[in-house]
Amino acid sequence: MFILSKIDYRKYKLLDKIAYAVTVILLLSVLIPGVGFESGGATRWIKLRTT
Repeated sequence: MFILSKIDYRKYKLLDKIAYAVTVILLLSVLIPGVGFESGGATRWIKLRTT
């Protein structure tokens, strides 16, 4: 976080639309059948072992 605070904030503006698009694509990808698995009514990407 310290390193990011040293970068000029105007440079972030160059990547904001790309970052937004990547985020939306990743959020929608969990709705694709076959990606991840269902456990307890929730779709998960990482299988967590519950004991």
